[in-house]
Amino acid sequence: MYLVWLYTVQQHYRMLTGLLLLLLLLCGAGRGADSSLNMALEYVQQTAAENAVHYLPVAVSPTSPCGRALSTMVEDLQRNLTWPAFMMDSWGKNTDGILSGNKYNGLYDECVTAASPDSTIKGKYCRIHPSRLGNLDVEATFAHQQLPLGRAPGKLDFSLVREWAQKPRMTIFPEMEYGTCMPNVCTKEELQDSLAQYLVPTGVFPAVIFCEEQDTDLQFTDGDIGFVTLSMTWVIWCHQSNIPFPNTANILQVFQKFESILGQTLLNGYPSVDTFFFLSGLLLSYSVLKETKRTRSFNIFLFYSHRILRIVPAIGIMCGFQATVMRFFLSGPLSYVWNMSWQTSCAKNWWKDVTFVNNFIPDGGSCLPQTWYIAADMQMYLVAPLIILPLYFYEDIGKAWLLLLTALSAIIPAAIIYDKNLPPTTLISIDLSLYQKYFNLVYLPPWTRASPWLAGVWVGYIFFKQGNTRYKMSPLVVTVGWTLAAITGLLVVFGMYSYNHFISPTPYELMSCLTYGGLHRLAWGAALSWLVFACHNGYGGVVNGFLSHPVWQPISRLTYATYLVAFPVQYFLFYNSRDVYYFTHINTIISTVGAVVIAIGGALLLSLMAESPIVGLEKILLRPNHGSSPRKPAVQENVEPHVPTNGVSNPAFMTENIITTEKTLEASKTVTAL
Repeated sequence: MYLVWLYTVQQHYRMLTGLLLLLLLLCGAGRGADSSLNMALEYVQQTAAENAVHYLPVAVSPTSPCGRALSTMVEDLQRNLTWPAFMMDSWGKNTDGILSGNKYNGLYDECVTAASPDSTIKGKYCRIHPSRLGNLDVEATFAHQQLPLGRAPGKLDFSLVREWAQKPRMTIFPEMEYGTCMPNVCTKEELQDSLAQYLVPTGVFPAVIFCEEQDTDLQFTDGDIGFVTLSMTWVIWCHQSNIPFPNTANILQVFQKFESILGQTLLNGYPSVDTFFFLSGLLLSYSVLKETKRTRSFNIFLFYSHRILRIVPAIGIMCGFQATVMRFFLSGPLSYVWNMSWQTSCAKNWWKDVTFVNNFIPDGGSCLPQTWYIAADMQMYLVAPLIILPLYFYEDIGKAWLLLLTALSAIIPAAIIYDKNLPPTTLISIDLSLYQKYFNLVYLPPWTRASPWLAGVWVGYIFFKQGNTRYKMSPLVVTVGWTLAAITGLLVVFGMYSYNHFISPTPYELMSCLTYGGLHRLAWGAALSWLVFACHNGYGGVVNGFLSHPVWQPISRLTYATYLVAFPVQYFLFYNSRDVYYFTHINTIISTVGAVVIAIGGALLLSLMAESPIVGLEKILLRPNHGSSPRKPAVQENVEPHVPTNGVSNPAFMTENIITTEKTLEASKTVTAL
């Protein structure tokens, strides 16, 4: 009720966040909106008047720019304008956990985004350190005064703490840092002098550590944005921004932070998953065609048994861990959520993950939610022989068949979106029921996610036909190819920017909805196709050098295990937290790095427990002659020489007519690193 009322009263989001926080924190839920607002403003006026000397440079001249800004704040607050309330609401106040040393940071973002209606006055956040010991410079200035320090310097007076804890929440306590918010025209020096004038006679030496206002000119470069794309880290980063959401302190400001360009890489980070569909199709088609050519046959039993033995044990281990002993590793005020919800669901629904049906029945719950991708990929794997084998045995028919399926992969999601009146993708502005309908009908099924997988099949087929040769391209073709691929990739990620807003999103019209909804995954696959094709043929430049670096090889071997382990690691970090999570992009990046590092360690353990033993067992039971030299075919001149892969399966690249181990290994690393 409050949200709807506030949205109609004030469109600007920074007003929405602070005011709603005031209403929820300070006002009863049963009161009317108008009376709640008045109560909140009256509270701010009263407490600000009582404690302003601790937070504002009230000792400045009334005729100075700072003094005039302070007068405007008071006048507008008395007129029930809300912008001064946001500044005062952001002040650091008495919070829980003071005996544990909790700091009074205040709300930085609420402060720096507060502004008068004409934007002539904006918020400036300052950090203040009051101390009974005193700063030497400040102490020297007021050395002539007799300061009643009371107890011995450096010791907290806990009797004062008990007394202070009963006072109104808008107070400070000596020797505990706190944050304040003042008009941006006021200087750090004016605040320092004013605080000293009022607090030093009481035995408190204040030191303004720093002051900062919002830098509206800060822009992210293409390099900044590109650095976080096409990798497993992108997937984990998107998950990391969502998992702490229920326990976020500034939950309303999260939507505001998502309004930025950087936020779009989180809101529309779904192409990171399409990258893995593309790679799956590429490696599968190339390896199937290559093996079929080598043996002149196709062993369907080995084809399916290899995949099942390869991926099911690891999923089973992680399901068992989450359904049983993971609860022993969780403690704290949030651990009950895991025990009552996630663990119960895991124990009940684990079979959906190991049988690859969880993307068909998502509303019933799942143990490992991220395995919807593995289920969709497995379903594509099941029909892969019907798509790939015709390319070898009936080449013309196979290409026509693959072309038809590629077209249908774009038409089907567009048709579903049109028929069900769905958005082009999951947007932050749509309601929950529409979001869930899109998720179930378009995001999860394999027939709506096949576009990048089929693009990978095309590339694998091209590499198979290319064999030992290298395509020669003119500089113009290379330049145009990289330019179109870069533009296409950026449009896929940022094409929904104007629609993907919480406040005042641009209404999407039918044609853009159908075009993006049907084509964006195929377009992403096409951009990746050029990237891999160019790198394979020696036109990758610095991109190929980066993706082919040896450092990626051991990490890429753990990609599957990392995908399974990352979510439980993020749950572990979240449900063990002792305090609310304050969302900023920096905090998310830092926590993502921690999750990635821990997940890689867990992935190594999972790989040693599940993947490595199964691979060895498979070689013994299903491939007893694995590694022996195959029988030479009758036509010797068409045989491609054996290429050592140094442990990298499915080498997808060949170079020149005379193949060298180093060149082939480098190209294999390129595909694996992607």
